Amino acid sequence: MQLTGKHNGKYQLVSVLNFGKYKGQILSEVVDDDPRYVKWCMDEIDWFKLDYEARAYLNEALSEYSTYGDESDDGLREEDFNAHQ
Repeated sequence: MQLTGKHNGKYQLVSVLNFGKYKGQILSEVVDDDPRYVKWCMDEIDWFKLDYEARAYLNEALSEYSTYGDESDDGLREEDFNAHQ
């Protein structure tokens, strides 16, 4: 699988996704538009890993989504954050 911006087997914010409903889009844009989808990918797809910067960006987006999007807490907890390294 070849991805623009993938480094050491992990997706970066500049990576272009080549699968799923956001195929052809840049990871950072997907996080901005649908952070829960990216979280789902991390939880459900074994090979889908994010680098540290992308995980931090996702965590921030999820916390904002929880604050403004709905009442559930979908952010990455510290143990989840560390498990996806």
